[in-house]
Amino acid sequence: INHTWGYPTDCSGFVSWALKTDLKKAFEYGADEHSTSIEVEDMHFGDVAVHVFDKNGHDCDVDDFPPSTKDGFQNTTSLNIPEISGHIYFFDHWNDAEKKQFWAYESSSTQDQTEECLNDKGLITKYSCLNHYVVKDVKEVKKWQKEKCKSKEYGYVTGGAKRLNSDLICENE
Repeated sequence: INHTWGYPTDCSGFVSWALKTDLKKAFEYGADEHSTSIEVEDMHFGDVAVHVFDKNGHDCDVDDFPPSTKDGFQNTTSLNIPEISGHIYFFDHWNDAEKKQFWAYESSSTQDQTEECLNDKGLITKYSCLNHYVVKDVKEVKKWQKEKCKSKEYGYVTGGAKRLNSDLICENE
């Protein structure tokens, strides 16, 4: 993906670009509105792994949002309410018969970098870190299966293995 195509070059921009959908944040793909949770071992080509968390370290499972906040996103650090963040990548295929590792398509400068990415000295964007093809360990996705954050807009968003809803992967006629 190239930022001139109208999408950011991070993980959610990559997924949104590949799906040709309106830009969504990574955690939004963990909402029931956009995906269904599946067992990690049931993943197949095109499924996604979603990580949801509060980037300020607060409890992500809150019941009430102060009226001045928009879905727990604005100026939340001092209010001790979640600022939901996340990570997402596409599953490609299993690397072994035991389903302990798999290949994934990912765009990130912080997750499972390739040797080229680690050696990239770009000042602003490390172009070799974008859209890489890496082997992932199933333990990571199983850990993410336990994550959930409460979003004012979506209710609960959950992490882990996800099958995208058909409205995201099928072109509207």
